[in-house]
Amino acid sequence: MTTLLIALLFLSAPDPTATLLLEEGNKSYNDGDMARAATLYEAYLQLNPKDRGIVVRMAELYQSSGRNDQAVPFFRRVTGEFCGSGCKADCLKEAECKRHTEVLTRISRDSAADDQVPLASKVPEIAAKIFNQAVELKKNRKFEASRDLLTVALKLDPDLVGVYRHLGEVYEQLKDQKQADEFYLWYLRVRPAGPLAAQVRGKLSKAATETLARITLTSSWGCYIVIGSESLTDAKGRPLKTPVKELSLPAGRYGIGYVCQDQHLARRFWVDLTAKENRTLDFAFGAIAVDLNPWARILAAANVPDTKPSFMDLGLFDVIGLPTGSYTLKLNAFDKSKTKTMTIEIKPKEILKITQW
Repeated sequence: MTTLLIALLFLSAPDPTATLLLEEGNKSYNDGDMARAATLYEAYLQLNPKDRGIVVRMAELYQSSGRNDQAVPFFRRVTGEFCGSGCKADCLKEAECKRHTEVLTRISRDSAADDQVPLASKVPEIAAKIFNQAVELKKNRKFEASRDLLTVALKLDPDLVGVYRHLGEVYEQLKDQKQADEFYLWYLRVRPAGPLAAQVRGKLSKAATETLARITLTSSWGCYIVIGSESLTDAKGRPLKTPVKELSLPAGRYGIGYVCQDQHLARRFWVDLTAKENRTLDFAFGAIAVDLNPWARILAAANVPDTKPSFMDLGLFDVIGLPTGSYTLKLNAFDKSKTKTMTIEIKPKEILKITQW
């Protein structure tokens, strides 16, 4: 019976991409890898949303895996599209409809898994293959076909960041600027400092551009900026140093890092930006310059009231940056002949020189 069902499902696949997704989905399903099967079937339904067999299978797969919240929409599709007066073709038998309706009623009542991890698994190798096909279709101006495959690639691997940009360009060609803006904004949230970020910002409509937040980044001395895992660059790919004035970003949460090479200091700040916000993030820091004989290992701990000091080795540099504030320093001579403990106050853009034991 299972072999017959799979054979019938293959016959419904209208193109090679759908066939590939269905074959891989069935293979994962038969191997018991339900997370991978679910992802592949979901991607397949992007191309063949009316495939009754897969809609039913997805409903039962999620329900049997304990993901009632994910199963409910599929059971609603089964009972709404393939049962009763709403069904026009490929209808289920009355007994099957009754069984699915009873399950839907029960799991709708019991579904309360808002914090449950969804059943899904990335399939990057197939996503990359379909993505490349979509890009070729886009180059040949087959925009609707490209859109469909890009959507499938995104379902298979949400971390395939280029999909967002290409979907934006495809929707722009299809004269759907609102949808294009959504994908451009998604791209900018994920790659705000990417090499194509400035280009993508230029593709936003005026209305979307006006929703962007703007943040100015300053620091006591010039520092490179890293957003996420990428360095902020200009249009020619050259790293930017502070001050950076009114950087445009979509609303969201960002990890913004300052890399201050001359002071051997790096810090990351988490920032939540809202639409149309205009904010300044200033990294205030000073430095110590240590020139001792004999030279010393330097440890520092920020002085926090009612907190036990936590010392950190600052390394062996001529100049060492520290965020503003009060610190306790421990100086330990390399030959163990001398030690010294001192309290210091770090002020913005000031270098405290330590030359005597």
